[in-house]
Amino acid sequence: MSETKKPILLQLKRLQEQHRKLERELEHYGLYSAYSPSAQLKERELKKVKLKNKEMITTILSSQPELANEMAKD
Repeated sequence: MSETKKPILLQLKRLQEQHRKLERELEHYGLYSAYSPSAQLKERELKKVKLKNKEMITTILSSQPELANEMAKD
């Protein structure tokens, strides 16, 4: 892999880890959202952040599809 792609790959991995963390948090808040308005608000906020994160991942992978192969190796 070229040196110019390493920072992008690191950013992609970081985004992927954040995405997984957000999924776990959403599972937690999803359990309580029916009972608590504050949990509903937090759940909505997390969904927005997760969607933005996913859009960034998709943008990176669509502009540099060879990174998908690198991500699959790890």
